[in-house]
Amino acid sequence: GQVVDANGPGVAAQVVAAGAELAAVARAPDDLTATVEAVGGLLDGAGGAPPVVLITIGGVSVGRHDHVRPAMRAAGVAELLFGVEVRPGHPLWLGARGAQRALGLPGNPVSAAVCFHVFGRALLGRPARFARLAPLAAPYRPVTPRAELVRCGLGEEGALEPMAHQASHAVSGLLGAEALAWVPAGSGELPAGARLRYEPLT
Repeated sequence: GQVVDANGPGVAAQVVAAGAELAAVARAPDDLTATVEAVGGLLDGAGGAPPVVLITIGGVSVGRHDHVRPAMRAAGVAELLFGVEVRPGHPLWLGARGAQRALGLPGNPVSAAVCFHVFGRALLGRPARFARLAPLAAPYRPVTPRAELVRCGLGEEGALEPMAHQASHAVSGLLGAEALAWVPAGSGELPAGARLRYEPLT
């Protein structure tokens, strides 16, 4: 009967694991004025020194409670990118204000975690390269025509074992995941043994 904040502690831990310093944290309700104040305050260094990268979680899409993009405009952040053809993480947002960068992560827990690993770490100088190849341990059927980032375990001889739950809200799909496999856009069903590029989740 409660909504538990998994995103805040989870992404904060990822920031630290990427070698960055977590300068400040703020929460804003689904209210434009409060979101404008939180975003502007953080960018101006209300929590300490102005950040090199500001990360927001949720509120970045086009619903009536999605106030992050107008709040960024109000703070003088220019939009560089909105929306990526990848699952999970389609409503990702990126902006810039001078030398500062702002990254708007989707609100679903898996989307936030995966997008930080792929896009957030790149902003911190730790880009995902997807330079390794491994075979699928079992067949995999993509559910969208977009590219997919599939959470996998690493089985015998490093084979990629897709986690049972791949939906963007299913936090259990992160439990035990050791790698992100890159399924190219437009892929049909992939048979066991198909080789995919992957990035370790470390």
